[in-house]
Amino acid sequence: MIDLQELSNFYSIILAITIIAHVVSAPFIAYFARLKNRSFRSFFVLTLVLGPITMGLIVATLPFSKEDPRAPFNKAPFSPQTYLGLK
Repeated sequence: MIDLQELSNFYSIILAITIIAHVVSAPFIAYFARLKNRSFRSFFVLTLVLGPITMGLIVATLPFSKEDPRAPFNKAPFSPQTYLGLK
């Protein structure tokens, strides 16, 4: 039979891993929000409050600014000829 102390230790470990995952992922999500011209601090706090999955999805759906060279609409269209160096 499982001892109550062992079960408590197991859940404490799971809780600690979850908290560490939230704290470690928050700066990364805030950094990517900053790349899309959003506030680092607000996205850092919101990630800690709402969770990294929710805020990660929100940051992923944020639009790029028109001046950002990494934006998909600022890239040249892909063609096999340019990729292979034939053009």
